[in-house]
Amino acid sequence: MRLENQDVVNFPSGHNTVRDGYLVTLSVREVEWQPVVTLSFRVPQGSKGSCYDLELSGEVKFDYNFSSESTPDQIGFVKCLWTADGCFYLSLDPWMERESFVSDQDSDWFKSKSAVLTVANRDR
Repeated sequence: MRLENQDVVNFPSGHNTVRDGYLVTLSVREVEWQPVVTLSFRVPQGSKGSCYDLELSGEVKFDYNFSSESTPDQIGFVKCLWTADGCFYLSLDPWMERESFVSDQDSDWFKSKSAVLTVANRDR
Protein backbone atom coordinates (compact mmCIF):
# COMPACT_ATOMS: atom_id res chain seq x y z
CA MET A 1 0.00 0.00 0.00
CA ARG A 2 1.26 3.48 -0.84
CA LEU A 3 -0.22 6.74 0.50
CA GLU A 4 0.81 10.31 -0.29
CA ASN A 5 0.56 13.67 1.51
CA GLN A 6 -2.84 14.25 3.18
CA ASP A 7 -3.72 10.56 2.82
CA VAL A 8 -0.79 9.73 5.10
CA VAL A 9 -2.05 11.85 8.00
CA ASN A 10 -4.63 9.49 9.52
CA PHE A 11 -2.70 6.28 9.00
CA PRO A 12 0.33 6.37 11.41
CA SER A 13 -1.68 6.95 14.58
CA GLY A 14 -4.18 4.09 14.29
CA HIS A 15 -4.16 0.91 16.39
CA ASN A 16 -1.39 -1.55 15.35
CA THR A 17 0.36 0.97 13.11
CA VAL A 18 3.32 3.29 13.77
CA ARG A 19 1.77 4.18 17.13
CA ASP A 20 2.35 0.62 18.34
CA GLY A 21 5.65 0.04 16.54
CA TYR A 22 9.34 0.84 16.75
CA LEU A 23 11.46 3.28 14.77
CA VAL A 24 14.21 1.06 13.37
CA THR A 25 15.88 3.36 10.83
CA LEU A 26 16.21 7.10 10.32
CA SER A 27 18.21 8.14 7.28
CA VAL A 28 18.97 11.46 5.60
CA ARG A 29 20.16 11.59 2.02
CA GLU A 30 20.26 14.01 -0.87
CA VAL A 31 18.18 13.47 -3.99
CA GLU A 32 18.57 15.99 -6.81
CA TRP A 33 20.05 18.58 -4.42
CA GLN A 34 17.18 18.25 -1.94
CA PRO A 35 17.24 16.50 1.45
CA VAL A 36 15.09 13.41 1.87
CA VAL A 37 14.45 11.87 5.30
CA THR A 38 13.27 8.27 5.52
CA LEU A 39 11.81 6.80 8.70
CA SER A 40 11.34 3.03 8.80
CA PHE A 41 9.08 1.53 11.44
CA ARG A 42 8.61 -2.09 12.46
CA VAL A 43 5.04 -2.88 13.54
CA PRO A 44 4.89 -6.44 14.90
CA GLN A 45 1.08 -6.64 15.06
CA GLY A 46 0.36 -4.49 12.00
CA SER A 47 -2.91 -5.48 10.36
CA LYS A 48 -1.97 -3.65 7.13
CA GLY A 49 1.68 -4.73 7.18
CA SER A 50 4.74 -5.02 9.39
CA CYS A 51 7.04 -2.47 7.69
CA TYR A 52 6.16 1.20 7.37
CA ASP A 53 8.53 3.39 5.36
CA LEU A 54 7.81 7.12 5.54
CA GLU A 55 9.70 9.32 3.09
CA LEU A 56 9.73 13.07 3.74
CA SER A 57 10.93 15.58 1.16
CA GLY A 58 10.58 19.22 0.21
CA GLU A 59 11.76 21.70 2.86
CA VAL A 60 12.37 18.98 5.46
CA LYS A 61 12.93 20.04 9.07
CA PHE A 62 13.18 17.82 12.11
CA ASP A 63 14.21 17.72 15.75
CA TYR A 64 14.80 14.16 16.87
CA ASN A 65 16.49 13.52 20.19
CA PHE A 66 18.83 10.53 19.92
CA SER A 67 21.19 9.10 22.51
CA SER A 68 23.23 5.95 22.08
CA GLU A 69 22.84 5.40 25.83
CA SER A 70 19.22 4.35 25.43
CA THR A 71 17.63 1.97 22.97
CA PRO A 72 14.46 2.96 21.13
CA ASP A 73 11.27 2.04 22.95
CA GLN A 74 7.92 1.22 21.46
CA ILE A 75 6.20 4.35 20.23
CA GLY A 76 3.37 5.14 22.60
CA PHE A 77 1.97 8.38 21.21
CA VAL A 78 1.86 9.93 17.74
CA LYS A 79 0.61 13.26 16.46
CA CYS A 80 0.23 13.42 12.70
CA LEU A 81 -1.42 16.28 10.83
CA TRP A 82 -1.43 18.49 7.76
CA THR A 83 -0.65 22.06 8.78
CA ALA A 84 -2.31 25.28 7.61
CA ASP A 85 0.87 26.18 5.71
CA GLY A 86 0.60 23.01 3.60
CA CYS A 87 3.07 20.76 5.43
CA PHE A 88 3.04 17.22 6.75
CA TYR A 89 3.84 17.11 10.50
CA LEU A 90 4.66 14.08 12.64
CA SER A 91 5.63 13.99 16.32
CA LEU A 92 6.68 10.67 17.86
CA ASP A 93 6.54 12.19 21.35
CA PRO A 94 3.77 14.81 21.32
CA TRP A 95 2.84 16.89 24.34
CA MET A 96 -0.82 15.98 23.78
CA GLU A 97 -1.62 13.38 21.16
CA ARG A 98 -5.14 14.62 20.40
CA GLU A 99 -4.14 18.23 19.68
CA SER A 100 -4.82 19.22 16.08
CA PHE A 101 -2.01 21.77 15.92
CA VAL A 102 1.77 21.92 16.20
CA SER A 103 2.84 22.54 19.80
CA ASP A 104 6.18 23.97 20.96
CA GLN A 105 6.12 21.20 23.57
CA ASP A 106 6.05 18.35 21.02
CA SER A 107 9.25 16.31 20.86
CA ASP A 108 10.81 14.11 18.20
CA TRP A 109 9.04 15.94 15.36
CA PHE A 110 9.38 15.99 11.58
CA LYS A 111 7.93 18.48 9.10
CA SER A 112 8.02 18.48 5.30
CA LYS A 113 6.17 19.64 2.20
CA SER A 114 5.74 16.06 0.94
CA ALA A 115 5.16 12.69 2.62
CA VAL A 116 4.93 9.21 1.11
CA LEU A 117 4.08 6.19 3.26
CA THR A 118 4.67 2.66 1.97
CA VAL A 119 3.30 -0.25 4.01
CA ALA A 120 4.39 -3.81 3.28
CA ASN A 121 4.83 -7.24 4.83
CA ARG A 122 8.47 -8.29 4.79
CA ASP A 123 11.22 -9.47 7.10
CA ARG A 124 14.04 -7.10 8.02
